[in-house]
Amino acid sequence: MTSFSCHYSVSSLQDSRRGFTLIELLVVIGLLALLASFLIPTFQLLLSQYQLTSAANQVADYLRLTEQKTVTEQQAYGVTFSAGASTVPQFQFVSTPLPNGTKTSAGSLTLPNGISISAVNLNGNADIIFSTSGAPSVSGNVILLDAARNRHREIDIQPSGAIFNNKPEY
Repeated sequence: MTSFSCHYSVSSLQDSRRGFTLIELLVVIGLLALLASFLIPTFQLLLSQYQLTSAANQVADYLRLTEQKTVTEQQAYGVTFSAGASTVPQFQFVSTPLPNGTKTSAGSLTLPNGISISAVNLNGNADIIFSTSGAPSVSGNVILLDAARNRHREIDIQPSGAIFNNKPEY
C-alpha cells in the first residue's frame, strides 16, 4: 500500500496569500494620475471642438428650418445675425413690401456657452430673409468663434438656398 504525505504547513499557505504592499498600490495610483494628467487636456480639446461643430450644425439646421417654414407657410421668415451675439433670433414678416415690412419674433436659437458669432459676411446685411420659393435674400457666410480655444467655424449660405457648414476649422 502506498501512502501520501503532505509537506505543506498552515503557515506556508498563509505566506503565499499575501496582498499588495502599500508601495505597490502607491506606484499604481501614481501611474494612473500621470496617465490622467495627459488625457484630461486632450479630452477638453476634443470637447471644445465638438461644441463648435455642434453649434455650427445647429445654426445651419436653424437656417434650413427657417427656409422650410417659409416655403411651407408661404410667409416670409428670416434670421438676424449680429457679430458678438450668442443668440440667433428668427422673425416673421407680417406685412409687406419686403424687406421693409414689419417684423415679429418667431423664436430664437441660443448658442452653447463660449460660442458666439464672430463675423457676418452677408453683403452688408444682418438679415437673411427667405422668399416663398426658399431662396435667401443674400448669400455669404457667418463665422462662429470658440473664444477659449480661438477656433472658428464657417457657415456658407449660397444664392440657391443651399447651406453648408463643412468648412474646416482654422
